[in-house]
Amino acid sequence: MEEINDNLYHKIIQLYQETSSVKETAKKLGTYPIKVRRVLITEGLWNSNTSVQIGSLYARGLSVAEIAKQLFISEKNVQSYLPYSRGQYGGDNRSDEAVRSEVYRERMHVAESSQIKKLNQNTNQHTNQHMNPDKEMENNRMDKLDILKERTRQLAEDRPIPYAIRLHLELDMEDKALGTNELGILVQYGKMTTNISRDIIVPGDITLHALHYAINRAFGWQNSHLHSFHPYEDDYNMMIKSGKLTDWAKLAGMYFRFPCEDYEDIYWDDDYKAGISVKNWMRKKYTGPYYYGGTREYFYRCQKDVKELYEWQPTLEIRKSFGEWMDECRELTEKTGDKDAKANMIKRIAPITEVTITELADSITFEGGFDELIERLPIYDILLMPGMIQNFDSWDFSNRLILKNSEKEEICLAPVTSPILNAIRYWYDYGDDWNVKITATACYETKEKYKASGNPIEPMEEHRPVCVDADALPVCDDIGGIYGYCNMLEVLHGEDLEEKESMKEWARGMGWTGRKTNPPNIL
Repeated sequence: MEEINDNLYHKIIQLYQETSSVKETAKKLGTYPIKVRRVLITEGLWNSNTSVQIGSLYARGLSVAEIAKQLFISEKNVQSYLPYSRGQYGGDNRSDEAVRSEVYRERMHVAESSQIKKLNQNTNQHTNQHMNPDKEMENNRMDKLDILKERTRQLAEDRPIPYAIRLHLELDMEDKALGTNELGILVQYGKMTTNISRDIIVPGDITLHALHYAINRAFGWQNSHLHSFHPYEDDYNMMIKSGKLTDWAKLAGMYFRFPCEDYEDIYWDDDYKAGISVKNWMRKKYTGPYYYGGTREYFYRCQKDVKELYEWQPTLEIRKSFGEWMDECRELTEKTGDKDAKANMIKRIAPITEVTITELADSITFEGGFDELIERLPIYDILLMPGMIQNFDSWDFSNRLILKNSEKEEICLAPVTSPILNAIRYWYDYGDDWNVKITATACYETKEKYKASGNPIEPMEEHRPVCVDADALPVCDDIGGIYGYCNMLEVLHGEDLEEKESMKEWARGMGWTGRKTNPPNIL
């Protein structure tokens, strides 16, 4: 495998803390993005579904060739996700843990600048070289706003967009099995009454993408990690009744995005720059008018991706799931005494049109899940309002025409969606595993009805959400999920003064103050 000098190795770690972008770090250091990614994987600063799977297989003793065959990818691709060994990046006497600790402390001081991605700098390659980039960006923005106006016109008579919607956002901790001790800590020190929740009122046309920023702000996060929106499992299974790829494909670009790792496109507006207020930056993101600036979530692009999948894999070797295969390997090892024994990976061969989504995901490695909702959707187009009836047979697929209100096919309209979900799951920081359950508790069809409700009118006139109720203190990034948060609260109220001061300084660096903010001031 390739070697990397020790100086470059540590420069990559240091610069990544400033850019939070693999591509930008590679560009500034004049090296390859793959090399940057391998350093970050080595230090535990970056991961993906692919890197985790490759790491697990490699740790079990599989060769690069065996891993490539199992995951249906090239050997070079496998190598690009493997961590460096000490001999590959020099002989510095500092331990991996020392380097990691230094990086972690640095990150605490620049927490406000630790955003997922910078704004894609490649806009100009798609534009007229003589056109002012700012002007071109504004033109693109207006194109997308025109698309949303066309959608509004489509629904004007059938299902007009409401003036405002009240949402209940609650940390979903059902699968955490919190004990009496943890619950007691959350009540006593976290100021929780019933659950960690927020009630916010949002403009009726807010998109899931804009809602992401409002949720981050409401719960004390700083947009420092990956996120996604999902239906809950029972609803997802009802949406894809047969479980087959062909049924899922009908909803690609309508409800679901095609899985991809093009984070520069998915996180198209992560343009935060160090030195500006995180609160103000987020407020701009969740204040309307709302539009989506990427390309991969539009109906045309998702359907194009589906078509390319069909053409690339007309037939598929259906493989066992990773867990199922590992279990069979262990059983075979126990049975034969051969620690290198490998079970057969192939179940059957079938046409791609007969494959289920689960079988496809087990057979080909995708970045992202097939149940990820597209974030360009206005929440009213997917979440059921109070009084609406859930109907999984309401879709009309007879008219698949794409409205071309713009010259750019990538931003053409999908067939109009129907509200279908009683609740949406927002997943933030896949390591800490925060989940927020989103439900609609009130819908105000007109401005007059909203005024009569007695809720704050000024935020709606400014086209931005407002928090009207909050239970418990905010949580924070990189704390280790709900159990880590409970541990933090316990330490802050413990008797070890040195440990308490250290934790307090850490929490302050993450933007956590321990003070409960009045709901109207949260957003």
